[in-house]
Amino acid sequence: MTQGVLEDAGHSTLVASTQAGTCPGSRGGSVMAVDLRSPQCVEFDALVLIGGGGTRLLFDNDELHELICSAVREGKVVAAICLAPVVLARAGVLAGRRATVAGTFATELERRGATYTGPGVCVDGKVVTANAPKASQAFGEAIVGTLPSLSCG
Repeated sequence: MTQGVLEDAGHSTLVASTQAGTCPGSRGGSVMAVDLRSPQCVEFDALVLIGGGGTRLLFDNDELHELICSAVREGKVVAAICLAPVVLARAGVLAGRRATVAGTFATELERRGATYTGPGVCVDGKVVTANAPKASQAFGEAIVGTLPSLSCG
């Protein structure tokens, strides 16, 4: 749903993963992804991490952490939903920020210096977090609200 919100607002999206190819979804769908080390992954306005149980495989992914830190240093929007805010916390970008996360992972964010805000969507500067799939529409809208306006040239 978040991808649709971004595209409906006129933004292009690109799905990246630890491996290029077809990525199966937990509910039967799938999406084609490029490798997150691809040159295409440096030219973006927002880095959006989706959640779900498989996110645990990315909690300590050094390459993803570097991509996240680079995006923050460059003033880009960084967003994460469900369990994915844990990746942001472990990358060190939530320290001193307000954020939310799914389930019982609030203590993980707090241990790494974030202030847990509770369920829903949280925007702290150019960092957007949300706690659950039911927040995905509002999450997408919050991301769109933090991105530069699109204009016809």
